[in-house]
Amino acid sequence: MKRIPAAPSGSQVLPEHPPRSDKLVDRVARSNPKVYDGNLDPIELEDWIRGMEKIFTVVEAPEEKKVNLGTFYLTGEVDIWWSTVKDKLQGPELTWTKFLEELRAKFYPITVQRQTEKEFMELRMSGNMTVMQYARKFMELSRFVPDFVASEKLKMRKV
Repeated sequence: MKRIPAAPSGSQVLPEHPPRSDKLVDRVARSNPKVYDGNLDPIELEDWIRGMEKIFTVVEAPEEKKVNLGTFYLTGEVDIWWSTVKDKLQGPELTWTKFLEELRAKFYPITVQRQTEKEFMELRMSGNMTVMQYARKFMELSRFVPDFVASEKLKMRKV
């Protein structure tokens, strides 16, 4: 055990390392998660979900805590939605996966899904688009059309 040397009189002794809280909520907060505001942008929604899932993995969040932890990082329209539906949805059957199904159904509606699929199918290299810009856009949109890019062979057909 390392001892903290005595400080001259009148000065405050600070430990070498501040004490760490091992509370799950604190471990999540230290990861600085993004908040999601209910914007109907599927990229923003999926980025928020992916970020939360990465944090849950690192902090080893148990399945039964994920909904409460994740919903703390909702704001604006989606927070209002959650406050109106949580009593109806809560219970032992509400898992993180079920929560995400409900969230996607509300904030990534079928009309937006179809629009994203169409944007992917119509993606072309234009005169002012570099290969890197095209590749970035392709990767960005491909996560929303898994059936179209299920294999490298299918991806090559699109390109």
